[in-house]
Amino acid sequence: MLSVRRYAANFLTGLLPPTRCYRLKSAIWRAAGVDVCPTARLVSSVRIWTSGPVSIGPGAFLGHEVLIVGGNAPVRIGASCDLAPRVMLVTGTHLDGGAERAAGLGLSRPILIGNGTWIGASTTVLCGVEIGDGTVIGAGSVVNKSISAQVIAVGVPCAVIKDRHC
Repeated sequence: MLSVRRYAANFLTGLLPPTRCYRLKSAIWRAAGVDVCPTARLVSSVRIWTSGPVSIGPGAFLGHEVLIVGGNAPVRIGASCDLAPRVMLVTGTHLDGGAERAAGLGLSRPILIGNGTWIGASTTVLCGVEIGDGTVIGAGSVVNKSISAQVIAVGVPCAVIKDRHC
């Protein structure tokens, strides 16, 4: 269940200037139980609607309308990551419920994003995914499986197209 502190943080940060007051926003999120490094920059429209532990590393940037949503599994965003506008991290999913209710029983799996990763605009990262250090995910991708480090990956579903060091 989402805590009252997280509801309050979502409301209060939305009242602040979009791309200013980053340290104040980080402090508000920390008061709400989110492990945000003081040097992380979260735009005012970032929303965290998950009851699980969330960790955002030093120097990370979360752009306009980034959404972290789902169950109670952990989300870890590493140091120096860039999440472009409208990136969505979804920790929740459902088991196949059968004929009566297709959604079935809900469950939650972690999302781990490595250091120095760049995730393009309007990308969805689904539960159980780990994205390696230094990886670039192209805009509009749907990441439904783990992606290795130091690669460029794009598409629906997201697939590696290039090694960044070749």
